[in-house]
Amino acid sequence: MASSGSKVHGYTKKIWYAPNKFESYGDEEIKAVEVCLRKGWLAPGPITEQFECEVANIFGKKFGVMVNS
Repeated sequence: MASSGSKVHGYTKKIWYAPNKFESYGDEEIKAVEVCLRKGWLAPGPITEQFECEVANIFGKKFGVMVNS
């Protein structure tokens, strides 16, 4: 969701934010990220496959696909 922004070099700069973004991450999620970082799983692998399956199940879909930007 974008909020109004300020003018930068004559253009309006959008300020993006996600309400409740920090409320979504608890100790379990933070620990899972730490495990991935420590094991070096920053690309496709077993942890990604597990995540994709869990997301697919949550949303009642056949597949879940992990992407990054």
